[in-house]
Amino acid sequence: FPVASVTSGDTGLVVYDGSSWAIPMVSTPWTEVTNFQNGWVNYGQTFTTAGYRRVGDIVYLRGLVKSGTTGDSIDIFTLPESYRPTKDHIFASVSGSALGRVNVRSDGSVQLSFGSNSWASLDAISFSVT
Repeated sequence: FPVASVTSGDTGLVVYDGSSWAIPMVSTPWTEVTNFQNGWVNYGQTFTTAGYRRVGDIVYLRGLVKSGTTGDSIDIFTLPESYRPTKDHIFASVSGSALGRVNVRSDGSVQLSFGSNSWASLDAISFSVT
């Protein structure tokens, strides 16, 4: 029996459990953030640009951003509807060589609640949409 098969373009995984094929897992390519708000921009240079992707029901963020306004209810950018968590989440982040806190809200807003706006990392942030 085949154990697994990857669909064309590596955009999803179909798993055979011995009696049937599972529904393909949704997997999207990385999407670069284009809707920055409140003065936030990509850090630039050799660093990864801000982006998001979804694999199954997990959303991943990445990138290094700078120069915006920090605080609760002040957005860096807003995620599209199908990338939003059902509940608010908070994440520890490195921000200007110190601790920062990134909020990802159920309305899709991504915020640097506290930390330095000299730069903030979105790397290693992931959450479920279910």
